[in-house]
Amino acid sequence: MKKVLMVADPFGFGGVGSLMSCRELLSPLDLTFRFLIPAFARDLVDAAHREHCTFYEGKRAPIEAHLPWCDILWSATESHSIHEAAKAGKRVIFYDPIFWFWATVSPFHVPDMLYLCQNFPGVPERVQALPPAIRSTLRVVAPRTFPRPAKRPSDAPPHLLVNLCGLHNPVRILHGYTELVTSCLLDALADTRWARVTIAGWRPELAHIERRDPRVVCRPLSHEEMIQGMSTADLLLSSPGLNSAMEAMALGTPVVFLPSQNASQARQLRTFVAHGLTPTATDWDTLADTPTRWEDLDDPQAMDRFAQLLETCAASPERVDALRKVLSELVRLDPPALASVADKQAEFFASLSRGHGSLAEVLAAEGIG
Repeated sequence: MKKVLMVADPFGFGGVGSLMSCRELLSPLDLTFRFLIPAFARDLVDAAHREHCTFYEGKRAPIEAHLPWCDILWSATESHSIHEAAKAGKRVIFYDPIFWFWATVSPFHVPDMLYLCQNFPGVPERVQALPPAIRSTLRVVAPRTFPRPAKRPSDAPPHLLVNLCGLHNPVRILHGYTELVTSCLLDALADTRWARVTIAGWRPELAHIERRDPRVVCRPLSHEEMIQGMSTADLLLSSPGLNSAMEAMALGTPVVFLPSQNASQARQLRTFVAHGLTPTATDWDTLADTPTRWEDLDDPQAMDRFAQLLETCAASPERVDALRKVLSELVRLDPPALASVADKQAEFFASLSRGHGSLAEVLAAEGIG
């Protein structure tokens, strides 16, 4: 039985969510797993896997102490670990759901690795532009699919699921994001049809929300619980992170978007809007009337810009009201409108799968498992 060490980067919840999803897909294979997970993402790890986790602090996973155990190093956009694993002679698999985003993928490349790139608009063109040495190691995989849940009874209490994502960034934390977005959301929810509102995530500043609206429950959800929540919700309102958006689309649950928390989310949101996947949306640079080319900024510059834009918006009653109005439009979408959103998103999702194998199919072709 091959031993797989899965390592997540400390940038938000995306890496951990990717690992949990991959682990669920790989469960039928003859593999055993351990995990290196950033400590802030502990709640995202499914309960069954926590005893196999080492939770680390800081900006770099302590890979050296764990490499002797494994046969395969599986990284979710944590670049330090793949280089250490390659030097130790381990098989390296790098799973990248935002391949299209990086200015260069050279830091993620080591000889003889398997680079698994999740399909998204812009990926085919990016693959063709790669040097042959990198392109030969890369396999484009379709986004994960799920069995479609049973149709909800027409008399089921309407359920809104809100995903604030990780709210964590090793470069800079967006202080004030939670307070501003949730305050506007609670105002927007007044006199709406939602019988239940679940906000996934827990931070001290969320404590007051349940007191303001008895329909609202705030609690952390593991990846498995989040998938279950999406499958039974009528609508997902989420930060525009790629994992949650793709998973909702795969489940047939309509998803609409909060303002972004980092540059990859900002660019993903623009892609979703360009493909007509959300009836309305806004982001901090739009609210602040400061158009931004996120692709021109590195991580520190982008997070500084986010902090400036957030401060500008929070200080302006007119901009706060504009955010409140957008959220109000989104949470007031009626069932026919939500069905139309879900149909468009289903077609978009299907287009990403055409011509590309699933993760399990690609691994089987590579002789893994």
